[in-house]
Amino acid sequence: MEFDAQVVTVEATVAHIKGIQKVTRDLMFSEMCVIGAVHGFAVSGGFEWLLNCELFDAADDLVAFFPKMEWGQFPTGAVTHLLPQTIGHQRAMELLVLGEWQSAEMLARRVLVNSVVPAADVAAKGEEVAHLAGSKSPFSVGHLKKLLTQVLTDGFQNALTLEEDITITAFQTEEAKARQR
Repeated sequence: MEFDAQVVTVEATVAHIKGIQKVTRDLMFSEMCVIGAVHGFAVSGGFEWLLNCELFDAADDLVAFFPKMEWGQFPTGAVTHLLPQTIGHQRAMELLVLGEWQSAEMLARRVLVNSVVPAADVAAKGEEVAHLAGSKSPFSVGHLKKLLTQVLTDGFQNALTLEEDITITAFQTEEAKARQR
């Protein structure tokens, strides 16, 4: 089935993008430590949400990338705020603009994953990390997350709002509609 960008309404686009940003807010502003364990492909929004996890273990078969610039779209998930803080402005631009495929090892070298394990072990590694994090004081971990997130809040919330506005506009451009055919 081919996607017809002509039939997507502005209202549907707005609701979709606001839903994506709500998931990001829920991940980032929950009191729980969010742990990701992934294998296979993490593309676009999937990669964005992985970067919203506090702890993130990758299988050695992980491939992650941002194809949105090629699609005439715009990133969400506050990656416009998080990536430059984590890996610097130039590396963030490289990942977002060029959209090149990143292996788990490449992401580890860029300090975007906590560990790389064999694909068969990634679920067990995620559970191990979850149990270890879960064994810590919920009060202390919850407040640590709240404090670290609060430091990010103004820039983070601003990035989410700006991403939302630009992404909604991007979906409606003739260029994006042509690229999605």
